[in-house]
Amino acid sequence: LRGRCFHQASESTFGQSGCYAQCDCANAANARPTLRMIDLAELKRVLAYDPDTGEFRWRVAVRNSSIRPGTRAGSLHKKRGYRQIIYKGHSFREHRLAWLFVHGVWPTDQTDHSNGRRADNPIENLREATNGQNQYNQGTPTNSTSGVKGVCWNARLGQWQAHIQVDIRKHHIGLYPSLLAAEIARGQAAAPFH
Repeated sequence: LRGRCFHQASESTFGQSGCYAQCDCANAANARPTLRMIDLAELKRVLAYDPDTGEFRWRVAVRNSSIRPGTRAGSLHKKRGYRQIIYKGHSFREHRLAWLFVHGVWPTDQTDHSNGRRADNPIENLREATNGQNQYNQGTPTNSTSGVKGVCWNARLGQWQAHIQVDIRKHHIGLYPSLLAAEIARGQAAAPFH
């Protein structure tokens, strides 16, 4: 598609409504903006972020809605547990917006909540992370035999087995006679990665 806009390349499928603002065709002026086109200055004009509480508030009223200046922006996504804000037809996760507001750039990969609570967005609770690093905050699986993340009962050997997963690879830590010993070993092995 190099040298041709999205609209021109897909006109037969999408017609004029399929044009996005990165096109250079005649529809571009009235097209839906892309994420790259919504810049920090524009977001700061309409939203205020409190880095201590992690809350976003509207600075301006939005036409044809109940949004008024000072009201809390966004809502909780019930399935995923993240707070999100919809602006100009795009859904933004609040933790990614918080990173942008404080650091001036979008996070390069994922944004991790260090306390594990997805709707808690104070800046000290957020950090950039790879997918592997972000998985460390996952809770104990519901089918866990021990109730401790990374520790399970090895019935064949009659001992508690500790393991850790780093990126995609599972690493065996050891076998232990007690659950507490396995939990401590697993915690010590996980500390450098968290």
